Amino acid sequence: AGYGIDGAFGTNGTSVITKNITLNNFTNNKKYISLKGLSFSQCKYTSKPTVTLTQSSPSMSGVGIDNLNVSGSGSIVLNGTATVKDVDFNFSYLDISDTNNAMTRITFEGNVNLPGSKLTVYPNGKLTVMNNFYAYNGIEIRGSVYLAYPATFKTSQDITVNQNADLTTEYSGQENRGSVTANNISSSGFIDFYRKNIDITGRVSISSNFILSDSSISANNISIWNGGKYASTSSNTNVADAFQAY
Repeated sequence: AGYGIDGAFGTNGTSVITKNITLNNFTNNKKYISLKGLSFSQCKYTSKPTVTLTQSSPSMSGVGIDNLNVSGSGSIVLNGTATVKDVDFNFSYLDISDTNNAMTRITFEGNVNLPGSKLTVYPNGKLTVMNNFYAYNGIEIRGSVYLAYPATFKTSQDITVNQNADLTTEYSGQENRGSVTANNISSSGFIDFYRKNIDITGRVSISSNFILSDSSISANNISIWNGGKYASTSSNTNVADAFQAY
């Protein structure tokens, strides 16, 4: 249509990334999107650009990201309040909040992937997963993770829910059934799954409250110890080897 864009341009606090670029870091309280996230009929979306951050272990606050690959070294820290949609993070670690941030509220929409990374949600952080999330190298929850009804929450390694942390289902306006997939789940915090299919290849270890409602769980072993409680309402429990209560 006679328009050409090469690199990046910004409007109303949003930067539109049109090709692979290198930045020192994202700017706080700004949104970064590809052309796919831009309602602009003259532009044609062709690919998901890669933004390479040169700052080691970058930290940012209130940064929204839509349909980008984000790469760098060390860990990447998300603080403040922001929405991340259809993003692949290529870092060793993704941290939600840190010890210096009073409150962090991050929402994942679409498909958010950590193909080689571990996710850690810190005590002052809350992560809401609306659609599909995958972390290859494990998930550690020290704060709060809320899963929408249809959300999928998956790792190739372990999910750990620490004491005073919680992993729960939060109403999203949809009744579709989601899933949770991991090698092992270890919890001394609070877990409450509603309308979830839970597939654990190894062991579920519970030393606090683990609640299932209208769900199903499949595991090799389930062990309850140190005063842990297991409650199942309108749900199915499948154990291949042993269900142990100490």
